[in-house]
Amino acid sequence: MTEKTGGHARLQECCFIYVPTKGKRVIWELTHFCPHDCEYCLTSSNEELKLNRKFLDDHQTRILQFLDGMRVTDILLTGGEPLSLGDSLTRIIEQLGRRSISFSISTSGFPLKLLQEIASFKPPKKPRRVNLSFDARDDEKPSFWKSDVGLLDKIITLLEKDDVPVKLTSAITKANVKNYDRHLESLNSLVRNHLNISAIGITTLFPIGRGLECEGLNLKEIREILTETEKSGLLLKTHVSMVNVPSLHSPLQHCPAGQRIFSIMPDGEITPCSLLHNLSRSFSMGNCLKEPAGVVIDRLDNFAQGVRKHIDEIKLLNKRCMRCGSAIGCGGGCFATMPVLTIDHSERIICKQQPKILEDQQKKVFLSIEHPPTATPRIPSTTRNKSRLARQTERGILEYLKLNRPATDPAHSSEHLENVARLARGISRREGANEKIAVVAAYLHDLAPRNRSMHHFHTVRSARLAQKLLEKLGGFSSEEIYHIQQCIITSSYGAHLLGYKPHTIEAEVVRDADFLEAMGARGVGRAFSFGAYYGARKMGRVDFSPRYPSFVFDMNLTGPDRSPIHHFFTKLLRLKTLMLTSTGKQLAERRHSFMIEFLEEYAFEEALQSKTLQTFLSSFTETSKH
Repeated sequence: MTEKTGGHARLQECCFIYVPTKGKRVIWELTHFCPHDCEYCLTSSNEELKLNRKFLDDHQTRILQFLDGMRVTDILLTGGEPLSLGDSLTRIIEQLGRRSISFSISTSGFPLKLLQEIASFKPPKKPRRVNLSFDARDDEKPSFWKSDVGLLDKIITLLEKDDVPVKLTSAITKANVKNYDRHLESLNSLVRNHLNISAIGITTLFPIGRGLECEGLNLKEIREILTETEKSGLLLKTHVSMVNVPSLHSPLQHCPAGQRIFSIMPDGEITPCSLLHNLSRSFSMGNCLKEPAGVVIDRLDNFAQGVRKHIDEIKLLNKRCMRCGSAIGCGGGCFATMPVLTIDHSERIICKQQPKILEDQQKKVFLSIEHPPTATPRIPSTTRNKSRLARQTERGILEYLKLNRPATDPAHSSEHLENVARLARGISRREGANEKIAVVAAYLHDLAPRNRSMHHFHTVRSARLAQKLLEKLGGFSSEEIYHIQQCIITSSYGAHLLGYKPHTIEAEVVRDADFLEAMGARGVGRAFSFGAYYGARKMGRVDFSPRYPSFVFDMNLTGPDRSPIHHFFTKLLRLKTLMLTSTGKQLAERRHSFMIEFLEEYAFEEALQSKTLQTFLSSFTETSKH
């Protein structure tokens, strides 16, 4: 390696180097079809969308119409391989030109003829930039196209003729890091020969949403590639960004997800960021083929505000953050990587001031919480009817909750836990379930607090905390603890939306008990207290018939719904049909009827005009006289 100093690389956490200061940038994943199938590519993990190889023309038109109301100023067309769409891609570009929306393309460069055609377009249809992948050579795949300098040189030359700027992105992995010095020489050569290379992004990998042992580099390797990059002289020639290196950076940037960028998936699903989509489907902000732009904008804005508040809370609780001189300007970095870097999904901030956290986590296996087991061993019937919770153990659990459970919203207070446990005990006795397992799971199902922007992780965190508590208390076998954890993980409505299904009668009992607590008079009170705690500005309007509701919207899994009344139509009125036990179904009838009556009365009072009110009061007065 040369010892020439080239300055300092720009360190950042966000994969997207360009973030607009005004308006929003869309990361539009046009298709998840790609002929190359790179092992580390995040789109390859979207198995359910591989069948949706190409966007239908009517979908494209509807999405473009949707974007008209989203304050979009720039779009990144990506995939998969967007050039695989052929004429459909040129039609999209034509529409973007008419709307004067700037755009860039991330592509492998094939088919080359189509890329050349797009590069030759005149403004406003001309791409702002073309992003090309160029990885370090992997000795096990010497012919891999992404490491072919000659091929890349040819593509860049064609783009240079039409004055199209190019950004090169290099993914550095365990497999190719040993060849990084030669890779830098190739980058230097390309930059020296092509004036249109405007930026280079060098990124490490995190196993987001894949449940694998960390494929990324360790801290020593990350430091080495940064040092080599800065000594190479590359920074004297072009703009270089090192991405996903929070352990070397401070203060960390603010996450732009939801506020300045958002992503659209091939099926129209909208998420604040494509990385969050790979982390969990619960980060969906809606579907642009089904919902109006105004609703999605509110959800994105609420998500972004929730992230800011959540980061501030994390900093306040972290002694190192409070002592750090950069704390005021620190934005916490990439929100998607925070739960991935900690095995317990505790969303700690990782930066150069506390790199040991990253080193510790890289020794662990990252567990996937996205795909629950398809089958769970059933509890033997011989133990099911005999096991009841010992009073001393129950008192120990209650004492622990009283002393150690963090303050939470009124809807999920200790009162809620005790009511769910009471319901679980009654249903267990009627259904012949293991009362000990069901009642303990009911007490502990909300053990971990809901974070402002990651509500959907709380059942998994609760299950892990429950294991530690029960092992400390004693009196529980490893089998019992396992089944209690399964009951907790599948207990919430959010878990139901994510596909977590109860596989034992005990898990069915706990879920029914938690759902019943969300219904009836208590459900009404809890809905309004939950909304108020999380800052709902309005109580809401009854826009649909309570008796024959139109379930247009799904519940927001990354925070509260936009109003308590809206919550009835995204969740509460659906619960009756989701009951699993006979007892649960019977108890749900009365509670469901009460919610319908409440909503009808609410709608009646809301609709009263002055004349109607006078007529109503007159009839009331006449009735009183008699």
